[in-house]
Amino acid sequence: MARFASVVSALKSDALSRSDGVLVLSAGDNSLSGPQFRASLDGGGLPYYDALAMDFIGYDASAIGNHELDFGPDVFADFVESFETNTPFLSANLDVSAVSRLASLADAGRIAPSIVLDVGADRVGLVGVTTPDTGFISNPGDIVVNPDVLSAVRSEVASMVSEGVNKIVLISHLQSMQGDMALISGLSDVDAVVASGRGRLLANEKDTLIPGDEESIFGTYPIFTKDSVGVSVPIVTVPAGYRYLGRLSLTFNESGQVLWVDKVSGVARVAGGSNFDAVQPHPEVQSQVVAPVKEYVAGLSDRRVGEVQVRLESQYPDMRTMETNEGNLITDALLWQAEQAAPDVTASAPTVAIFNGGGIGNISIATPGFITELDLFSLLRFPDLMVVVRGISPSEFKDVLENAVSRVESSSGRFPHGSGYTVVYDPNAEPRVADENNDLVSEGRRVIEIILSDGTPIVRDGAVVDGAPSVNIVTNRFLASGGDQYPLAGFETTPVGVFTHDALANYIREALRGVITERQYLEAGEGRITTP
Repeated sequence: MARFASVVSALKSDALSRSDGVLVLSAGDNSLSGPQFRASLDGGGLPYYDALAMDFIGYDASAIGNHELDFGPDVFADFVESFETNTPFLSANLDVSAVSRLASLADAGRIAPSIVLDVGADRVGLVGVTTPDTGFISNPGDIVVNPDVLSAVRSEVASMVSEGVNKIVLISHLQSMQGDMALISGLSDVDAVVASGRGRLLANEKDTLIPGDEESIFGTYPIFTKDSVGVSVPIVTVPAGYRYLGRLSLTFNESGQVLWVDKVSGVARVAGGSNFDAVQPHPEVQSQVVAPVKEYVAGLSDRRVGEVQVRLESQYPDMRTMETNEGNLITDALLWQAEQAAPDVTASAPTVAIFNGGGIGNISIATPGFITELDLFSLLRFPDLMVVVRGISPSEFKDVLENAVSRVESSSGRFPHGSGYTVVYDPNAEPRVADENNDLVSEGRRVIEIILSDGTPIVRDGAVVDGAPSVNIVTNRFLASGGDQYPLAGFETTPVGVFTHDALANYIREALRGVITERQYLEAGEGRITTP
């Protein structure tokens, strides 16, 4: 990150020597769940480290990415309030008016659908957009996500054009180059797109890449697509991780039309060491961001949680298609933690735990060895607060699991790992289908059997058993709020007040007495999730 800041500074200075104005833009996902972000959460206050780094870098605007909302609207508000500058966060298809803190930030211009900036002698319009899947893959809370991205962007563009703005850039967090191209095909008057292309690498022959990346080039930088009136629109993106910086230099005519893309456009890798293009780390970013975060993470690696005596398996796509002992360990931990923290709630009905495979890290921990607090962040990709969702009827429980196995053939992250029950499902049967508004289209017929751990049947032969009890479900806030289209939003909930990775640490230390054995967690699983 510190070297990235240095590259930005160098290229910005060079660009200002060649042109009248420069914009520094981000396509979103500026903060990601993990040990580095936990350093901010455990830091005791603002500013968050990622925001501090962005201030030093000097962004003029950013799209709102779905990961900015992983910890909910309040943490996103903390993130925005961490900035000493007035960097605006843009999204035309997010309505934050129902969240008071975000609404106040919107009133102050810190969150907006679009903005017009003075760049040199020109006025440039910027429009942001966020993936409409945000409601299913993040924690937006009461933020309203408009799935009609085209209409939302078209309205903002039309408004700016009516004000005489003839240079407009779309900052897109659709996470799909194909999605960006489809969007542009329905628009006019957008001159360029800065996109979050889900790891796509665009590069030209002159660009120096990180060794090995030559094999993964998606297209030229920029790549072009036609808008609704046949104008070629340049789209640029770089992979995440502060490994590359993209540079797009455009020459316009007096009417605001792009005449050409200048030859200096391309990607610059962020290099150190003895590389010919190595840069020194930005001193303030290094001392005020990188160093304290590095110290925090190092502390996590020094703190042992327990001993591992069995290989914990969660390699892709296993954790999204089948039972794994790592998934069993995680859900057992959630169930145990809920019983410790909320005994009155969990005693009110049979309680089970569910965790989505997409939240489990794509790693394996081999034996023998020790597991540290840092390892827990590898096991759990997106640490989240635990929630007990109460009073789920037998038919509703079946519906939850129908959704969970509805896309197993595509290795969807919604695949369920569980504790407190077993489930048998038929992957070849009709799947549950919900539309983009999460309204049920087809109820699904994949779930054949659900049996609680005490032997109580919930579903047999695909039908709910008469007299079957309701259950409480222990999960994370993401699923409890409807993430991955789990039909859990709207039920009564009880916060557990513990992060999922803390629950895992507590379970290993206390319930397992610091040792994860093969007898407890068979590498081949124990039949919690099976097919006929």
